[in-house]
Amino acid sequence: FTVSSVAIWGAVAALLMMANNLFGFRGIATFARFVAAPILLIWGTYALIKALVRLPSNHIFAAAPHVAAPTTILVIAGLLVGGAVWGNEPDIFRYSQGRPWWNAPALVGGYTIGIFVFPILGYLLAELAVNTTLTAFVKYLVPFSLFGVTALAVILLVVNQFALNDGNLYEAVNAMQNLIDRVRGWRRLYSVIVLGVIGAIIAFSMSSLQKDFFIVAGISAIFVPCATTIIAVDVFVLPRVIKGRRRPVHKITSWPDVAVCNWLGLIALIVGVVVGSFTGGLIPGLSGFGTTDVGYPALQAWAISAVLYVLLAVVVPAQHRERLLGYPHTMDEPEQDPRQEDETNTAVPS
Repeated sequence: FTVSSVAIWGAVAALLMMANNLFGFRGIATFARFVAAPILLIWGTYALIKALVRLPSNHIFAAAPHVAAPTTILVIAGLLVGGAVWGNEPDIFRYSQGRPWWNAPALVGGYTIGIFVFPILGYLLAELAVNTTLTAFVKYLVPFSLFGVTALAVILLVVNQFALNDGNLYEAVNAMQNLIDRVRGWRRLYSVIVLGVIGAIIAFSMSSLQKDFFIVAGISAIFVPCATTIIAVDVFVLPRVIKGRRRPVHKITSWPDVAVCNWLGLIALIVGVVVGSFTGGLIPGLSGFGTTDVGYPALQAWAISAVLYVLLAVVVPAQHRERLLGYPHTMDEPEQDPRQEDETNTAVPS
């Protein structure tokens, strides 16, 4: 559409995306399950079949790109990771304790369709459109797979963005609540509004869609996943490197028993994020902001966070280790096999 200001419309859309969060996770899950997923699956399946039928018989999937300056494979890999990773995997795994394999169908199905099939669809459509600009590609998409009805394209894009970004907002609200929800009189509604407004301001300030999209994807691939990597190392690696007590995972630690901070984890997180941000061109004010891409920033950030965390845990004096690692004040042993534990016995929110 020809609009007076894309930035203003972006800010308005960001504010509207707060709506589902006003109803908590139930609103987000309901929208994704009954609206976003069916629409995207129906459209994606139809478009993929049509693209495969329309593709010339002499076309080779492995053919060299016919654009002047193809994007490097590492940038594309980073883009896919940034679009695929929320970093909230610990929450998913924690709430399925007792039946851990229940994760598999959702993760395998979601990633197979979203990160394998849909990118192939995008590649096929780009080949058929024979155009590298976003505007021309979308214009080709409407008559090809949406029967020429622009309204369907609007619905498709809006539903997809709502489902993605209200989930992102939910994760951010959880983090904010964990920090300040004990402030007297503070409600979750306030966190939703504050972070939603910040999102609208950021959307309004974005000037280059393609450049900013890569920046957002880079942030998504580095910031929260570094914390997830540290959590995984803490559970699976650290107990094997440092003999002794391990952090309890058989139940969610109650607020009175939570330590102030995992200081070693925080240091490793900051260093990993800074390295990833520098090599990925994510630091405003530097000459490479939005353009630099040294190596594979996401993988480098994860690796540095993990290795540094283990090294710090090894070198700190043993008498201060548990305090610096932020172990709970009380660490009782599990009373039963966690696989037999009632999965509803997880009352404390993330």
